[in-house]
Amino acid sequence: MAHTVAMIAALPFLLLNFLETSAQTAGWSQPVNLKVNDTRETEFVAMAVSPRGKVFALWQSNNQPPWALRAQIFLRIKDGRSWSAPIAITDTGSMDRTPDVALDRSGNPHVVFGEYASSEIFYTYFDGTRWSPRLNVSETPSGESYFPRIAVDDSNTVHMVWHDNVLGSYQVLYRSFSRATGWSRISVVSDSARHGDFPRIAVDHEGTVHITYTRRMPPEGMFDVYYRSCIRGLWSPIDRITFDDSLASNYPCLAIDERGIPVIVWTQQHLPRLDFNNGVYYSTHDGSGWTGPYVLKDTTESANPCLFIDNHNTAHVVWTLVDRVVTHVGSILYSSGTLDGGEWTPPVSLSLPASVGAYRPVVASDSSGTVHVLWRSFDQGVYYTCRSTLDGVGPRSDGGPLGFALEQNYPNPFNPSTTIRYGLPSRSQVIVAVFNTLGQQVSVLQNGEQDAGYLEVKFDAQNLPSGVYFYRIQAGSFVETKRMLLIR
Repeated sequence: MAHTVAMIAALPFLLLNFLETSAQTAGWSQPVNLKVNDTRETEFVAMAVSPRGKVFALWQSNNQPPWALRAQIFLRIKDGRSWSAPIAITDTGSMDRTPDVALDRSGNPHVVFGEYASSEIFYTYFDGTRWSPRLNVSETPSGESYFPRIAVDDSNTVHMVWHDNVLGSYQVLYRSFSRATGWSRISVVSDSARHGDFPRIAVDHEGTVHITYTRRMPPEGMFDVYYRSCIRGLWSPIDRITFDDSLASNYPCLAIDERGIPVIVWTQQHLPRLDFNNGVYYSTHDGSGWTGPYVLKDTTESANPCLFIDNHNTAHVVWTLVDRVVTHVGSILYSSGTLDGGEWTPPVSLSLPASVGAYRPVVASDSSGTVHVLWRSFDQGVYYTCRSTLDGVGPRSDGGPLGFALEQNYPNPFNPSTTIRYGLPSRSQVIVAVFNTLGQQVSVLQNGEQDAGYLEVKFDAQNLPSGVYFYRIQAGSFVETKRMLLIR
């Protein structure tokens, strides 16, 4: 990972404690329950969002009684303002649990999940027409594989991690698949001397694989957060992120910013009292080592943090605020902050009243700046809400943009052409140009007046070499630049 981060200056996260807030949902849509005519118990949810805002929401529905013996994975897709009907990814006789989903460059979903009966990990994907047959990924003789996570890189290589009971000790395992080379051999990521648990995975634009997980340490109940990366098949040494022996660190979540910098959030429990989590913490890599850890939230019981970093390098964090009186009943809190030293927003409560309860939230953002949040509730629902976080990105009542906006090109990386979309709130003089890393202009895609609305131009790099390019829009006083990658 050194080549990815060594060029990056130290990342100055601003250290501050979040303020307590009352429930506020200004700007957020009314939560909608995606489970239609399904009152079965929900345990795990997952979500992926395409750059253009297409949402893939998955959940596990348990047949009851007994819930553990039958479980199905369901999917609903939001395209524009409408949701599809629930789609059963697995059949009614299955025992499938803990789904996770990632999208490839074509926007097709890849899904990984665990199977309760065999305790193995299975994988399927949608090729644009139909779902592939389920494939056993783990193929381990122990038959005790759990909690898989999935990521798809810019070359459409699929990466998966899970934890498995190998000779009586849980280890974090990794496997990948590409159409060019097929399936890789299973690699052991964690240290065999300790229990590896709760893995998460992310891949940056250069194809570096980043993995975080917890590892059980003495005394009993003690966990620490660990990290490892893989560059072209070569694994880095294992980094220990947390060191406080009075805290049990657990449930880490990992995201990579646009420059390849990994950021990890997790919860910490104050020993020996392990019945509640007591804070949300984060650490980031500054090019030479891990900084912090810093405190995001430490005054109340927090659990299950989830992190997403958008293409503006804004970090979005959601977590469960646990009610100390009503055990295991919580609400979903959200906050965001920039990775370049900006302030974090006060936490906002997104979920339904505490009497309903909410747990295990996930968050993602699309290229327009709209933030999407999904969670499960104890009324057996799967709830979704969204909000536009960038001024002017959201639509007017007539469908046009409220202000200027420049979206991330799609596809990205590309070969040899890509589409750049932008929004104009009024008729404007517009220049859209492309530059190389030396600052030299290589193409002018638009130069002239244009009417208000959502517009797009195509960039054809047929005669340009592979590499990083930048595209810039000038519309009135609005100027914005974004990065794109040409790979041949």
